[in-house]
Amino acid sequence: MSDPVITIEGTTVRVLVMNKGDAPGMFVRAFVRGDKLAGATKIRLRDEETAIIRPGSNLLTFDVIPLLTEEQSYVNSIEMIQSIIQDTRPSPTDLIFNFGDSDGSLRATRLQLDGQSMFDLMRSNADRCSAIEKPDFNNGCIGPGQIK
Repeated sequence: MSDPVITIEGTTVRVLVMNKGDAPGMFVRAFVRGDKLAGATKIRLRDEETAIIRPGSNLLTFDVIPLLTEEQSYVNSIEMIQSIIQDTRPSPTDLIFNFGDSDGSLRATRLQLDGQSMFDLMRSNADRCSAIEKPDFNNGCIGPGQIK
């Protein structure tokens, strides 16, 4: 497998993986490393059937689901826009994707989120959560200390 191309738009991540071998590989897992998104943040593969990476080009689409309320996401988006305006770097936040090759080897690749990407993600999550009637862990619109 060659290095994937990763893009993010709001809470949607697209990963283009090129499997140059003659046997399938697989998506193993994705996780977050950083201060602004909790380790419990879900990076959910939209279509489980795409976890098998067949030879050739493969597009995998993920949803980033922070465990943050609408208000927390909104406040974080304001912090990110202030960081952009003040030209300061926010604390590093990475989305890390692990893939398994057909020979059993593992490969990790990451997408480092800059201030603009974090702003877009937080604002999109705030918008998403505003449409949810009952926040819970499945839809990710529940924050720390808000277990009911």
